[in-house]
Amino acid sequence: MNKIDLLKELEDSLYHNLLCYSENNSMDKPKEQFVKEWKKTKEKIGIVKEIRKDVQRNIKENIWYLVRNEEQDVLGSFCTLNQAIAFAEKKKKEYMRNYDSSKVWVEIEGDSEEIYVARGYEKEEIKIYHLNIGQPDIETPKKFFEAIEKYNGKTLGYSHSRGSKELIQKIQEYYNKMGLHYEEDEIVITAGGSEAVLFSLFAIFDEGDEILVAEPYYANYNSFCDLLSIKRNAVRTYAEDGFHLPHREEIEKHITKKTKAYIFANPNNPTGVVFTKKELDDIAYISKKYNMFIISDEVYREFVYGDREAVSMGTYKDIAENVIIIDSISKRFSACGARVGCIISKNKNFMNAVFRECQARLSMPTLEMIGAAALYDLPSNYFESAKKEYDNRRKILFEELSKMDDVIVREPEGAFYVLAKLPVKNAEDFAIWLLKDFNIDGETVMFAPGEGFYATDGLGVDEVRICYSLDAKDLKKAMNILKEGLIKYRKEVEK
Repeated sequence: MNKIDLLKELEDSLYHNLLCYSENNSMDKPKEQFVKEWKKTKEKIGIVKEIRKDVQRNIKENIWYLVRNEEQDVLGSFCTLNQAIAFAEKKKKEYMRNYDSSKVWVEIEGDSEEIYVARGYEKEEIKIYHLNIGQPDIETPKKFFEAIEKYNGKTLGYSHSRGSKELIQKIQEYYNKMGLHYEEDEIVITAGGSEAVLFSLFAIFDEGDEILVAEPYYANYNSFCDLLSIKRNAVRTYAEDGFHLPHREEIEKHITKKTKAYIFANPNNPTGVVFTKKELDDIAYISKKYNMFIISDEVYREFVYGDREAVSMGTYKDIAENVIIIDSISKRFSACGARVGCIISKNKNFMNAVFRECQARLSMPTLEMIGAAALYDLPSNYFESAKKEYDNRRKILFEELSKMDDVIVREPEGAFYVLAKLPVKNAEDFAIWLLKDFNIDGETVMFAPGEGFYATDGLGVDEVRICYSLDAKDLKKAMNILKEGLIKYRKEVEK
């Protein structure tokens, strides 16, 4: 039996027990015991249903199940439970010899039931071009590793909860070059940009407060808001407009007395849009008018193409107390695994609250901060070469997508993503079909379904996020597979 179906089997068996209790009232037991067991079984069914819904929802929003080869090199990831299941099923049927599973444990009245999600060892028969995860393939600069190798301390002790003084000073110098000046106590080091967002939300929001978002948006925002019981007020943007923001008046319709902040990424993940100066002026105006925090996620700042410019919200001096900047070395220096980011703000009360959160988790890893500090000493032309490579890929991606019939896409302006509208009813179903039933010469492609980047139910169903973190040759192959797959899927599957 497919291990992945254990959860469904558990649910079905509980339904069967319930049916037996309901139909066979002549069983040799008191009526009160029958009623008690009937209620207990019904309660179990409800628990299992809720667990199942919660597991699927969370996986869909932000949990990636990695596929690894026997040497544990990361080969890819899954954006939804269904994709993971489809991939594992295909590999199991076709050629998987060493099938394994990841386990999710579910407790039901003290009895552990193993619920399995897909994990496998990928062999060489089918190659997958992974366009679904924002993992840069540019080499991490050697300075990072060399700085760590030079560490000669006899004891690897805790660092300051705020972060190492050396790294904070390097970040100050980096922002000074942009004309933005921050004191040491206006910067805290975090475990990547994700912890920076989470700590910021913790410091600002109470349960039931509201946050303004422009959808689609970075899917992890959903997880953090769910954790803190923050309601998302979503302002819709459209593929046809390149996902630029609507007029200020439209944004203001989504603001209530409980709205504490507006969060956005610029350049944007998942859309690739770079907001104009006019759009940022509107955001600053709204912040001032409603005394709202602006959480500006600027981790892709260097990845802007053409004559566009990613303007930092730190340049708006009249709302300096309202601005919170999220930053990270992950994408800028191709060092995602280091998990080093930061929060920057001139709001002393906010920063004091964040610092207390930092104290609760004691400190950041000492060695990673040593490596991160060294990265800020790289020459400015480091960014130029990386940016040139991504710009070339961006042009290839846009050109190839534009050739595909009925695909709606606008030229991405920044980061290394594009959100495209496909001529299919359900992009996730199409993605699963590509993994299970389609390949060209033993190769197929994988991308992230767009629905997980929206707060509003039903939106993004026909959209996909594509990350162009493949070299030009592989990107062209992946686009050809997508094009041919669309033709066949529309003709033979959706008809």
